[in-house]
Amino acid sequence: MGEWNNNVWCWNLQWVRPREVEEMVQEAELVLHISSAVLQQLP
Repeated sequence: MGEWNNNVWCWNLQWVRPREVEEMVQEAELVLHISSAVLQQLP
Protein backbone atom coordinates (compact mmCIF):
# COMPACT_ATOMS: atom_id res chain seq x y z
CA MET A 1 0.00 0.00 0.00
CA GLY A 2 2.85 2.34 0.86
CA GLU A 3 4.41 1.62 -2.52
CA TRP A 4 1.15 2.45 -4.30
CA ASN A 5 0.83 5.72 -2.38
CA ASN A 6 4.41 6.55 -3.36
CA ASN A 7 3.60 5.98 -7.03
CA VAL A 8 0.51 8.20 -6.82
CA TRP A 9 2.58 10.90 -5.11
CA CYS A 10 5.22 10.71 -7.87
CA TRP A 11 2.48 10.85 -10.51
CA ASN A 12 0.98 13.92 -8.84
CA LEU A 13 4.40 15.62 -8.89
CA GLN A 14 4.78 14.83 -12.58
CA TRP A 15 1.29 16.19 -13.27
CA VAL A 16 1.77 19.41 -11.30
CA ARG A 17 5.25 20.26 -12.55
CA PRO A 18 4.45 20.68 -16.29
CA ARG A 19 1.74 23.26 -15.49
CA GLU A 20 4.18 25.31 -13.42
CA VAL A 21 6.85 24.99 -16.11
CA GLU A 22 4.32 26.01 -18.75
CA GLU A 23 3.46 29.16 -16.78
CA MET A 24 7.16 29.97 -16.39
CA VAL A 25 7.72 29.48 -20.13
CA GLN A 26 4.77 31.75 -20.94
CA GLU A 27 6.16 34.46 -18.64
CA ALA A 28 9.62 34.11 -20.21
CA GLU A 29 8.15 34.36 -23.72
CA LEU A 30 6.22 37.47 -22.69
CA VAL A 31 9.40 39.09 -21.35
CA LEU A 32 11.31 38.18 -24.52
CA HIS A 33 8.49 39.53 -26.68
CA ILE A 34 8.41 42.84 -24.78
CA SER A 35 12.20 43.24 -24.76
CA SER A 36 12.48 42.48 -28.48
CA ALA A 37 9.70 45.00 -29.22
CA VAL A 38 11.55 47.61 -27.15
CA LEU A 39 14.83 46.84 -28.94
CA GLN A 40 13.13 47.28 -32.33
CA GLN A 41 11.98 50.77 -31.30
CA LEU A 42 15.52 51.83 -30.41
CA PRO A 43 17.34 53.85 -33.11
